[in-house]
Amino acid sequence: MIKPLQTFKSGGRKVTITGNNLDTSRNPTIVLIRNGKMTDPEKCNQEPEKLSCPYPPDPDMSTNRLKREASTYRISLDIDGVSCTQNISACFMDVSDEVLMYPDPIYYPFNGTEIPKDEQLVLRVIVGNVQFNLGKLAYSTDQVDQMIWIIISAVIGGGDLIFIIIIIINVYKPRVE
Repeated sequence: MIKPLQTFKSGGRKVTITGNNLDTSRNPTIVLIRNGKMTDPEKCNQEPEKLSCPYPPDPDMSTNRLKREASTYRISLDIDGVSCTQNISACFMDVSDEVLMYPDPIYYPFNGTEIPKDEQLVLRVIVGNVQFNLGKLAYSTDQVDQMIWIIISAVIGGGDLIFIIIIIINVYKPRVE
């Protein structure tokens, strides 16, 4: 099994390959292949039943960053030259070796402007040409804070009252001799 099957163009995201006897090879590496082009190999860390490798970066980083389309690559592993690990889906029908490489996220700096409390900040995510509104950012108000303290005080006061009643009952109950 290979997880995750998504990464970013700059690479570096950890991919985990699970199987048996994966610690017996020397210097396993991972590459991504697309249209006959191959990325530079990345060295994998070995455990008996797991390889952990960083996804290689896209060899064609010159593409327009504003073009927000994913590219499909095929994963190829070099484990001591074994051909099945170089063409995983041909030898292991139930294992997908296709990885989607998404453009790197674009972070826009916050300009430092404060938003007045009577206005609401709308959280918005844009994926490709589709825009999602995640909702409005809610602010904590003084009324909510006061209500929480009222509830906490009532619970503590009620607990104290019950404790005092239990003490009074035990002190003044008639003694049976």
